[in-house]
Amino acid sequence: MGVVGAGKRADATATHRRVAREDQADTEAAEAATPLKAQVAGRAVLLIPHRGETDDEAALPADHRRILAIVRAVGGAVQVKSVGEE
Repeated sequence: MGVVGAGKRADATATHRRVAREDQADTEAAEAATPLKAQVAGRAVLLIPHRGETDDEAALPADHRRILAIVRAVGGAVQVKSVGEE
């Protein structure tokens, strides 16, 4: 194979590596965007809830709204233990 053939092979190898890096980056981005689930009190819950376009508190899951209400009722610093007890 001549110099021209070797150049084409090098270009193809570089292109293959670039595409592989892009595929890996896409895979990592998709995994990062997938919400993680866990079991809490025997039910599946999202560790990080889905986010919407609205900043409205009503868009939060009910458990999160309840936690906010507990913290607001205290009116200052609150310990996690006291939120759990409530």
